[in-house]
Amino acid sequence: MTRVDEFDHFFSSTADVTLKATYAVCGDRNVAFESTVDAYCRAWRDWTKIRNHNPDGWVRTEAWRLTALSRSTHPLRQRHEEDSDRDLLTALAKLRSDDRRLIALLTLGAVDLEEACREVGVPAQQGAESVTTALGGLESTLGETLDQLEERMHGLSRVTRQLVLPAAGDSRRRPSPGDFFVRRK
Repeated sequence: MTRVDEFDHFFSSTADVTLKATYAVCGDRNVAFESTVDAYCRAWRDWTKIRNHNPDGWVRTEAWRLTALSRSTHPLRQRHEEDSDRDLLTALAKLRSDDRRLIALLTLGAVDLEEACREVGVPAQQGAESVTTALGGLESTLGETLDQLEERMHGLSRVTRQLVLPAAGDSRRRPSPGDFFVRRK
């Protein structure tokens, strides 16, 4: 398999999950979209370095890092989108960043606790305690069970499915600012 084929397969098998998890972390569909696309462009640029060293984790971390640089992820600057689960996103935004990332990884990223903790950079024991505390806080804030919270987390995909990610080939070329834009189906 060529390097291009490797990257294209990686992109097509992970981009939707990365976008969904990034949206859960930042709460803004446009910021999540732009950060995800930019993270994959950067992943292609560094593909020879990262392809054998957990590229999924690398691209998710890069997308989340890019959301932190966006001013619109601040809760007071976010647009209140009609089709978003604002209560869930607001409750998630009140959690510590690492807790939010851990919850997004465990529910939407399809990774186990050990891998999620490694990606976030916390010891497994501390991560388990943090997630338990954070989920307990979400349960009490939203008045729902753990199963209902997980269902709501997966429900965030209703928003991200409306966004059309560029093809893998578009991520492989060097984009200039504004090359990509949010397109709705």
